[in-house]
Amino acid sequence: MNLKDYTLFRARVCTFLCSNNVRPGCHGCTNPDQEDFFSKSPCECCGQALHGNREGWTFAYNQKQEDGSAEFTADICSDCVHFLTYGALDDAQMLEVEKEIAEQNTREAVFMRFTFSMPLDAALQCSHQGECIEDVRAWASKIVRPDSITPELLKAELRECGAWTPEDLEDDAQNWERLIWIAAGNIKDDERERLNHTCESEPPF
Repeated sequence: MNLKDYTLFRARVCTFLCSNNVRPGCHGCTNPDQEDFFSKSPCECCGQALHGNREGWTFAYNQKQEDGSAEFTADICSDCVHFLTYGALDDAQMLEVEKEIAEQNTREAVFMRFTFSMPLDAALQCSHQGECIEDVRAWASKIVRPDSITPELLKAELRECGAWTPEDLEDDAQNWERLIWIAAGNIKDDERERLNHTCESEPPF
């Protein structure tokens, strides 16, 4: 899924939640009495027309309806299930979206004692599940280290994290890699939060 498709997907989900007066912050849950099933009908949440699995989800209204009902059920696709559960699509699809955003983009890594610029692509590659050290090392020589980030200041900044011993922090090259790793995680979290802000902060259209 590309960025344009993801933006449209989110807008359609927001429209569904808002138009059905779904309780804010309560994005439903799977209906335990109904197993997922294959359907040729569009998803009732995002409107996706592709054939595929659907799950019956129960949503709570923001307030009881005139007929007294407090909830309703909709048959939704697996993308909507993941999005409503985790606030994002699965990692593979989000990676494609984030890669597109990363092209020719940089972000500012902000710390207590200094800041530095970092390509968004570097942040996405240096923060992921599993070992990140090889990716971090590949970027360490490419990211410009400002003169203001002296070995002493860098060591002081990392010391406050409490994750390394004084002996660990004697290696300035490794400290730079550690800083890049921390910055990558912070930037990636900020980007994902920005991408997945709720309907209340952005109108559907």
